[in-house]
Amino acid sequence: MDQKKLKIERRKKPEIMAIVMLIFTLAIILIILNIMRNNFPKLPQEPPQLASEQHVGILDSTYYNFNFYFSMQIPSASWEMKILSRDTSLVLSDTTQPILPQVDWLLDMERNQDGKKLAIARAGIVEWPSEVKAKDMTIDVLAELLQKYETPQHRAKILTPVSTPAHRVMQGAFFVAVFPKHPDLPYPVWIVSLLPRGNLAYIIIGETTEEYYPMVRDDLQKIVSRFDPVSKLKQY
Repeated sequence: MDQKKLKIERRKKPEIMAIVMLIFTLAIILIILNIMRNNFPKLPQEPPQLASEQHVGILDSTYYNFNFYFSMQIPSASWEMKILSRDTSLVLSDTTQPILPQVDWLLDMERNQDGKKLAIARAGIVEWPSEVKAKDMTIDVLAELLQKYETPQHRAKILTPVSTPAHRVMQGAFFVAVFPKHPDLPYPVWIVSLLPRGNLAYIIIGETTEEYYPMVRDDLQKIVSRFDPVSKLKQY
């Protein structure tokens, strides 16, 4: 009888080990799936309909532009939005000319506190003749700004060189720079982000001063992260 019991126990041992290994493997898979779910970009929610069949408008602190298929949400209640353009078409850009003068600026934002304007931001769009190469175009934008504001005596400080990605979904590229004092530049600290979508380039520029930069840096970053593409397939 003892020998029979021993044989049964020996037979069961491999089965128990297999069950343990299966449970362990399933646990590892569940952990990996949970990590992927938390890190995977969330798809934008279905945008609401604007009143009176409008294609551009602000609703509940969010700007919607169904002409150019995107929305933007302000980072906090301290910010205000202003629509700059309701254009429905774009002029094809000239690749031999500077990029920024060709941007169609669509939206203006500003943050005020105690009667002071701490920061401003704007969003615009460019239609390129070919598919946008975000990093290359962002390098060109930085070069334009350096040429405009730098002098032999006064050089810009590049806090963050052109880097990727600028956005969780659209990737893109960005840089952060402090430009020299200039009469046309009340806010010398710029965060410039460029988000590609085919042959369209969405350009978002946040501006502030060195004094206010630590206070508004997170907000300026949120402006870019809260940019959401809207489906081109749906009719609005």
